Amino acid sequence: MMTTALLTLDADYEAMRAIGPWLSEQVPAIGAPHLADRVGEFELAVHELAVNIVDHAFDDTTRPSATFDITMHCNDDNDLVVRFVDRGIAYDDADKPVIGDEPTIRGYGLFIVEQLAASIDYARSDDANHWTLVFSG
Repeated sequence: MMTTALLTLDADYEAMRAIGPWLSEQVPAIGAPHLADRVGEFELAVHELAVNIVDHAFDDTTRPSATFDITMHCNDDNDLVVRFVDRGIAYDDADKPVIGDEPTIRGYGLFIVEQLAASIDYARSDDANHWTLVFSG
């Protein structure tokens, strides 16, 4: 039986402080003690994507009352699977900055996530954004 951990966050930056302790507690609890030494890596990626959700999925009128969910479980291959669901504005890949030779101030969040996760997937369904990160076990 797969054990899943759930964290519901308010769409504000202060709420992000719960991510690290939640991961530290729940990674072993969901049956992934073999990944416990990588919690810092997971925290960076999860935090970056969560901040992107707060920054881009909600505007100033929706952000104060908005929440989003993060769930995680360990799959049959012993990979850590982390899913995000928010009911915010749809993600548009065309808005993703290109990281190149010119220095930029913003736009490194998804780049960092892509470097840390084995895979990242996005889908829009049921008026919600669905992000899935997989970290190799």
